[in-house]
Amino acid sequence: MFQTGEFMIYGNNGLCEVMDVAPVEFASADKLYYHIVPVGSRNSRLFVPVDQTKVVMRRPISKEDALALIDRLPDLGRIETDNDRMREEKYKAAIQSEDCEELFRLIKTMYLRRQERLAAGRKVTALDERYMKAAKDHLYGELSYVLETEKDDIDAFITERIETNA
Repeated sequence: MFQTGEFMIYGNNGLCEVMDVAPVEFASADKLYYHIVPVGSRNSRLFVPVDQTKVVMRRPISKEDALALIDRLPDLGRIETDNDRMREEKYKAAIQSEDCEELFRLIKTMYLRRQERLAAGRKVTALDERYMKAAKDHLYGELSYVLETEKDDIDAFITERIETNA
């Protein structure tokens, strides 16, 4: 169970701070809810049943795990598919998983696809751009928290770490 002041990853909202754990006015007094605020949207407040299981709710990865994952990034495989419909399904599944490794694989896949398309004189697809943004929003919020750096600096942090370890 999360405590007041802790951070969690909650579904599509990403990194959230637990403001309180208490019943809410509109529900049974016997049921506890997390009162959470998404870090990127301080004006929002969500009320999540403590015992819910439908949406991913987990602790952020540790700093050590984040660094180890970044170090493994060059060896992570791509998300492979030749079918555009299946591509979107796989992209969507990676986003919904809220798994850092899957999100990294998705970002790597779209980065490489972008490079290949541009080298072939083709445009980057709107699908790839949309899912690249979503994957970075989900992953980089968590990484900026655990690595104690700004979200906008995560790309540079990753590049520097990979180049240093190469």
